[in-house]
Amino acid sequence: MCPSQLPPGHADLGDWYPALKGATPANPGKRFVALFIDTSIAAIIVFVGLMVAFGGSSGSSSSSESGFGVPLVFGAVVVVVQWVLNALKGQTIGKKAVRVRMVRVDTGGAPGFGRTLARCVIYGIGSLFFIAVVVGAFQIIANQATRRAWWDWAGNSAIIDLKIGRDTLPG
Repeated sequence: MCPSQLPPGHADLGDWYPALKGATPANPGKRFVALFIDTSIAAIIVFVGLMVAFGGSSGSSSSSESGFGVPLVFGAVVVVVQWVLNALKGQTIGKKAVRVRMVRVDTGGAPGFGRTLARCVIYGIGSLFFIAVVVGAFQIIANQATRRAWWDWAGNSAIIDLKIGRDTLPG
């Protein structure tokens, strides 16, 4: 969709970031649903890891001590897979399901491994302090022009809506 064809009420990120001309920011609802899907997938996989580790356990201390490694490995696999998907294509499973993509604001391309890691680490640290997540959510809701939270600013990224605006990722 070209910029002139954006529906009324949808901001063109190209007004602020030339590489994102014709792209529109994802709304807070889509961002939340994508996060919910990703978190649910992670929780299910870690739960499966717990069941594998402790499902047949007799309760002895040696099996419980060694069993915690299995869910940690399952969780690490989820983190790495989501990180790689986000870095290369700008989409986790949740983002793909709701048709949004994380892109670099300076190029419109995939964020890459470093930016994705930085954004996730900053979000993770902020999540330790509930108020930081509330502030980020408020930024996404209040700033209708770009819908960027502080972790998006730190990662030099934006979440774009692929259904409404242009997909800036080449190819």
